[in-house]
Amino acid sequence: VAGSVSSFTAPQGAMRYSCNTLDAPTYVVYLRLLPLLASRDPSERDIFPQQLCPLLQLLVTCHDKRYGGLGVGDVDGLLGCPMLLPTEASVGMEFEHLPPAKQWTATASIFFATCFCRELINVFIHSAAFRVEGQDDEELRAMVVERLRCLVRLEEDLIFTSSKCSIFSPPGSTPLPIPRELTMFAEDIEETALSEISSNVSRGNDESTEKMTKEERKALAVIKKAAAKKISERAKSKQKTLKVRSRFETALSEHAHKALRPLGSLVCLALGFPELSILGQEDGVGSQRALSLGASQLQNLKVGGPVTLMLLSQLSESLQALFSSGKVSAIPRFMTSRSPVDEEPGELINDFATNPYAKCESSIHGTRAFAFLDLVLAAGVFASVHEHLAAVAEIRGSENDGGLDNDREADTKK
Repeated sequence: VAGSVSSFTAPQGAMRYSCNTLDAPTYVVYLRLLPLLASRDPSERDIFPQQLCPLLQLLVTCHDKRYGGLGVGDVDGLLGCPMLLPTEASVGMEFEHLPPAKQWTATASIFFATCFCRELINVFIHSAAFRVEGQDDEELRAMVVERLRCLVRLEEDLIFTSSKCSIFSPPGSTPLPIPRELTMFAEDIEETALSEISSNVSRGNDESTEKMTKEERKALAVIKKAAAKKISERAKSKQKTLKVRSRFETALSEHAHKALRPLGSLVCLALGFPELSILGQEDGVGSQRALSLGASQLQNLKVGGPVTLMLLSQLSESLQALFSSGKVSAIPRFMTSRSPVDEEPGELINDFATNPYAKCESSIHGTRAFAFLDLVLAAGVFASVHEHLAAVAEIRGSENDGGLDNDREADTKK
């Protein structure tokens, strides 16, 4: 910690992202990611980090009561343990000044820390969402919510570090080729050349042209024109290079993000946690209280935020993946064998027994989809979504009355 990793490839390290209330000297369990990624041993550097998530899933599954275990409370220390990672400065303002080897180690550490954090949420979310006998539900929920906040910060760090480290490539993926435009131009050489041309033009402007002949003044004008043209061309070239660099950095960050451990569909169950509700209500009356508050009181409420937006996005993707298997069409109206013209009023019926759109098919996909819906309803996810929408509608409705300032209005729209 704090530089104790004896490797020239390791940036300064620190204990980060702890969800426990214990002080640093009392840490019993922590994840040594930075030493693994800075190791000279190929097995420690290239293999062990990839085994962390599968081993974590196996361990928690063996303790889960759904699968015959004694409860995840025996291993919940993993959920709150800190990680030995590069310092905040090493993956922030100091990152671009690090040597390439340390940049790779810092980026890889953040990548695997993000994967591990995602898997922690995946394996503990079900136990945190539903009451289990002998389990401290409130503490487990609080740690899961804190892990979600840690995940948001880790993904932000990964976006930055991966976009600036072209030599990093996620395991099993092919490194992205560096664009030819970026290898052809050296920015420092360009800056030097531009400054020299500018200084030459400035000196030419300062020189007295009174003693020059007509031919000399004409030649000087030609030199100035050529210098100005070179400055313009180099400026355009630099702008083009900056655009290419920006697109390449975006591609690098997206490449790393796509290779992360996927978040499970059940992660959206955290939307039903009281810790993420607007008023912290477990009895489902949060939306009613939100509607009863005035605009001045609503200004002090926290609606939305990065964690809520991430969970809403996860809920939307999960529902879309499970239920949009094709073009959505209305349930057709099935009738009896006789012509509807000949039937008496009221005999035109919906035959749900033979309507394929109304039946819950016994396929694996259909069973899984409706089982997911049952869990979402039982966890109070839709009630929490309604609570947030009700509060946002109330806040947005008060905007017309001038009850909110511009900053608050922008946050509400987000």
